[in-house]
Amino acid sequence: MNGHPLDEILELATLEDKALVTCTIRDFAILDRAWLAAGRQHSGNSLPAPGQCRFL
Repeated sequence: MNGHPLDEILELATLEDKALVTCTIRDFAILDRAWLAAGRQHSGNSLPAPGQCRFL
C-alpha cells in the first residue's frame, strides 16, 4: 500500500480487524497517540525485525 497515507491504511486495517505492519515507527506512534486521544481503538500493529525494512 505504498503511497497511501498511514491514517487511511490504519482505518482500513481497523475496519477489517487486522493489525498494521509498518516500518514507519515514528509516524505510527504519532498516529497511535492521536487515535488514543480521540478514544479510538485499532487492531494493533507489528514492527518488523531489525533489518527487515527496505525502502526503495
